[in-house]
Amino acid sequence: MLCRSTDAGDLRALHETTRVEQSSMQPGHLVILKGPVTTDLVDAPWRWFYFRLGSRDSLSGGHHCSYSEYASLQEFNANKLLILSLVWQYITYVIPFAMYPFLWLPPYCAILYLVFRRKLYSRSLPILIFSALYLYCIAKGYLGQAIFARTTMLLFPGFCILVGLAYGDLLRLLKKQRMSAILLTIVTVLVIAPSVVFDAAYAHAMEQKDVRSALREDLNKVIANSPTTIAVSRFGPWFYTVMPAVEPLKSKSVTVQPQEADQPADFFLVGFTGPVDTTQTEAMIRRIEQQGNFKYERTYNVPPKILERQFQLARFPPDMTYPFPTILLFRANART
Repeated sequence: MLCRSTDAGDLRALHETTRVEQSSMQPGHLVILKGPVTTDLVDAPWRWFYFRLGSRDSLSGGHHCSYSEYASLQEFNANKLLILSLVWQYITYVIPFAMYPFLWLPPYCAILYLVFRRKLYSRSLPILIFSALYLYCIAKGYLGQAIFARTTMLLFPGFCILVGLAYGDLLRLLKKQRMSAILLTIVTVLVIAPSVVFDAAYAHAMEQKDVRSALREDLNKVIANSPTTIAVSRFGPWFYTVMPAVEPLKSKSVTVQPQEADQPADFFLVGFTGPVDTTQTEAMIRRIEQQGNFKYERTYNVPPKILERQFQLARFPPDMTYPFPTILLFRANART
């Protein structure tokens, strides 16, 4: 993250590791590091992002940061070039969920159809080759093999063209078979319609009040002007699941700090990147309460609804659940 202003603030508290030694880094630097243990800054610099907003002081001596792997190059070693398990995972899991529930079927069928239609190669083959190369590279190399639906978006325009080519060719072949053409159209509509319904429900859920806003309003009512310490668990990517909810509450009387459940505070928050099943939340609640400092109060989440029934996104790629985090709220036990 490149910071152009020395007054941009400091995110050191949001990104921590266990290593103290850091090289000196000044505001405005775009530094690339390997985490969690930081080594030579110039060692394979293209492979790592350094996340920090600039501040007036450098990051030398005693400060902590964390780092995220950007690209995984080991998958392109000679002995792994033909290992396609990650590519297969994109084909069978990531793309189908990115085009949930059935919208992936038309492009998949179109690709199979066009592979055997040599007369259309002049138009279809460039797109097929690009799609295959892009999918191969992104599946094996993106973010250390992390699974994100957003990486498939560059495939979709090509998919649309391939579907159009296949559909147009089929209609031309079926122009004397009216019933077959009508049946093809009906099947296409039936395949696309559920995805339209799902997208509408997903978009409607995003229009509702964000759970982070709801949590912040509830805490603000309870806290009022009382001296309060709000603790945030470092579990998962807490800096964007929980911190946006409580950071605005900071004041002279309200302290917001990352810490573990074995330390006392007035409130303790745990964030998940999206909807989670009850077994996960119950396990987390038991783990926090066993520390003895906090008691479970409430779960904040807003899953999409289809026909007034909640639709769980727990099995979806994580970036599709970013708008719907799950946050657990704990309050201090009376004896603390």
